[in-house]
Amino acid sequence: MYTFEDYEIGNPFSLSDLVLYYFGRENAIPGRKYGPAVTDHYVFHFATKGQGIFQSNGHSFHITEGMGFVMFPEQVVGYIVDDRNPWSISWVAFRGKHASYIVENLGITPEYPIFKNWDKDEVNKTIDLLFTHNNNSSFTEILACQSLLYSLLYHLLTCCSFDPMEVCDEDVPVNIRHAYDAVKYIKANYHMNDLSVDNVSSALSLNRSYLSKIFHQVFGISPSEYITKIRMERAYNLITDTDLPIKTIAHSVGYKDPYYFSRVFKKIHKTSPLALRKNSGNIK
Repeated sequence: MYTFEDYEIGNPFSLSDLVLYYFGRENAIPGRKYGPAVTDHYVFHFATKGQGIFQSNGHSFHITEGMGFVMFPEQVVGYIVDDRNPWSISWVAFRGKHASYIVENLGITPEYPIFKNWDKDEVNKTIDLLFTHNNNSSFTEILACQSLLYSLLYHLLTCCSFDPMEVCDEDVPVNIRHAYDAVKYIKANYHMNDLSVDNVSSALSLNRSYLSKIFHQVFGISPSEYITKIRMERAYNLITDTDLPIKTIAHSVGYKDPYYFSRVFKKIHKTSPLALRKNSGNIK
């Protein structure tokens, strides 16, 4: 039976860091088509049963039960519901100043906007609660919807797989495979003080220029920028969550020179390691 529900939020937080925009669900008509279209926000879709084809950035992805896909801002997207086994699908859209940062930290990219391993019951419960809390537009109900958005994103961050080699059984384009191989290598070796783009390309038997090019195509930053990003994120957590000396933390994330580490840290985080530790109250 075809059903379609979609609810847009009249959200007073519309200019905030992260805001729920709209949500919905559909038991789709066989063969239903959407797009091509472009949005100015993020839309996460969850296929609870059935299948279809999602199209994004000039590529097509076969979506089956238990998979999800993301419509990125300013990307030409569309989908075609399967004729014989039409999908049932739910969606949650959000935007805000930090939306792109959050999506980036989930590890999903416009080049491969597919994910899986989300909990069907958890997502269905969240969608049900969103509809429940939107019986009126009171501030309390809108705040409740905001909290549900954060809860959903936390679930995705902790439970889902965004690695294309794990998500899809179909052939993954070789450039995407190589870029994700580089990410895995960097995450496993960021603590090595001699880690460099040359090391990564050599370990993967790839040309350095080729690696830099495809890495930027997939993730929007260079491999060297990504190495620094991973190191600084780890350092931030060690500074705020432990009482390890700053020198030890510098060595733990691949820096021989703690003074150079501090300069890089301040450039990235706009505060020094010591100032961050003082502000976090984690001083013994």
